[in-house]
Amino acid sequence: MKKKTFIALLTSLIMSLTVFSLTGCGGGDEESSDAPAVKCYNGTFTGMVEDNGVYSYKGIPYAQSPTGDLKWLAPQAVEESDESYDAKEFGWTSLQTEWHSEPASTVNAKKTESGEEHNSGEDCLTLNVWTSDTETADKPVMVYFHGGGFGWGGSSDPLYSGKYIVEEHNDVVVISCNYRVGTMGFIDLRGVEGYTDKYKEATDLGLLDAMQSMRWIKQNVEAFGGDPDNITIFGESAGGNLVSCMLVADTNGNGTPDVDEENLFNRCIAHSGSLNLTYTYEEFETNGTAAALCEAVANLRDDDDLKSAEDVTMDDLLALTEDEMYQVNNDPELVDLDGSAVGDVYNMPLRGDYSDGSTGVLPEDPFRALRDGAAANVDLIVGTNQDEWRYWTSEVYWEPILDLSEEDLMLNLGDYAEFIVLPKIDEAKAAAKAAGNAEAEAAVDKIIEMQTRDLEYKDTDDGVTGRDGTETDGKYMWAATELANETGFRAPSIAMAAAHADYCASDDKAKGKTYMYYFAKESDNFPWVGACHASELAYVFHNLDETIFSGTVDEGLADQMCEAWVNFAKSGDPSIADVQWTTYDTTDRNTMTMDMDDDNAMKMVSDPLSEERELMEPFAYYYLK
Repeated sequence: MKKKTFIALLTSLIMSLTVFSLTGCGGGDEESSDAPAVKCYNGTFTGMVEDNGVYSYKGIPYAQSPTGDLKWLAPQAVEESDESYDAKEFGWTSLQTEWHSEPASTVNAKKTESGEEHNSGEDCLTLNVWTSDTETADKPVMVYFHGGGFGWGGSSDPLYSGKYIVEEHNDVVVISCNYRVGTMGFIDLRGVEGYTDKYKEATDLGLLDAMQSMRWIKQNVEAFGGDPDNITIFGESAGGNLVSCMLVADTNGNGTPDVDEENLFNRCIAHSGSLNLTYTYEEFETNGTAAALCEAVANLRDDDDLKSAEDVTMDDLLALTEDEMYQVNNDPELVDLDGSAVGDVYNMPLRGDYSDGSTGVLPEDPFRALRDGAAANVDLIVGTNQDEWRYWTSEVYWEPILDLSEEDLMLNLGDYAEFIVLPKIDEAKAAAKAAGNAEAEAAVDKIIEMQTRDLEYKDTDDGVTGRDGTETDGKYMWAATELANETGFRAPSIAMAAAHADYCASDDKAKGKTYMYYFAKESDNFPWVGACHASELAYVFHNLDETIFSGTVDEGLADQMCEAWVNFAKSGDPSIADVQWTTYDTTDRNTMTMDMDDDNAMKMVSDPLSEERELMEPFAYYYLK
């Protein structure tokens, strides 16, 4: 977002909380020899040999380009083709603004038909495959969906390269997928003149894209040596939500969520993102994404027919060229968002039925769907990180945090306290009050008191001051951070695990197993970042050089975690040679911890942080963000 007013957006948003064109710039891979050509339904694709010997096939379309008449519509299956294509470079990242912690928004520039160069665009529904060879058959398949708050991110982010997993474990196939984000992926267009129910699914397009990518993978992965009957989906943050939503999504419109209807996958790993990250229509309206888009379009055209946002019609939106779409999503001068652009405003998938009364992709209560057995035959891992919300200490200023002076680092903390984390206290109390839960309201104060008493951060005890001069007590800020970790991430993840485990234990026909993890390896990037949001990914991907969130990666722990994830994909059991990972249930609540005792080790713990869990358990169902 690269604007000083990113803080204002976080206040309102986080706290409310190419069909065959494969010519985009790559993500930094060195040129190498060709990988064998692979014949798929929509063409024959020639990949490349990565610098570690792994074959990669990048930028393969899994759906028709969502442009022109297909804009803001559900993804359409690719057409059959006998043509041959190079698949050596990542496809275009979904339309978004540039932001320093989302490399996919900056590393993947390509030219449009007009000659303009953009870092993201509409024609983005592609995926990438890494495999050790194409001859060995029946390799388990791991499919990753990136995070980015539903408004950013892409599979070209170097952190998500599958080549390191395959280098360590050559008997798996790894795939990463793009999906539509921001105004192209999650937008409610009902208020735009000319809207018809044809566009009702615009609220869920990113999720529908993810599901369409799985259909392509089921149809074509054998060509890469993968087993279409042994597929694990995994994702982090927004991607963690998408894989969670796929557990309960209604895939045939009958109103009954059941992943077995299409059998798109067998296993699921949800990192730091679960079913709470969904919206109602009211929340879509509060964010006002469609109104902002229309305002930008009116200001872009600046003619007599489009004097204001109210004058913009669906025809106007559909007529926007590729270059115009990029401009209205990136130019802060086109809309009154306190210095930010339309692309900085984002939503989450809609839960509940569509406005015309038809069955929505997600049920109104996704947690209940899981408790009722929607994913009875799916093996599931869910987990969170110790210090999730500290990630956002780096997101309050346009300059990357590792480039900031010590003075600006402290200003970041002050802004983080005022605009991001302290309002979580009021949000949690308001949700409890709305639910008529006085006990939960009191629990908020109790956990703040408990954490303020127990936490010791001497560097910030005297308080932190933001850029507007507001001062906050340091301990109180970190206590509020612990509250937000629980309400926004750990409580809903535990609720998912409990719902799945309880149902599978109650039904002797259910085959699904449940596991839980808690990642506590603290980053050394700066003293107080801790084990923040996304810091586990370098370990899972065995990507030792991508330290933007993790800091210095302990290779031994990365060996263990990568092996555990791969073993789960192979058999549904994430145990490794020297560590038995036992299943989760609501009696023992066995949880695999990573570095919880500062020993770089994986250890099973029964019900870690049980007092916090008991206090925050009700908040899982309040859909706090």
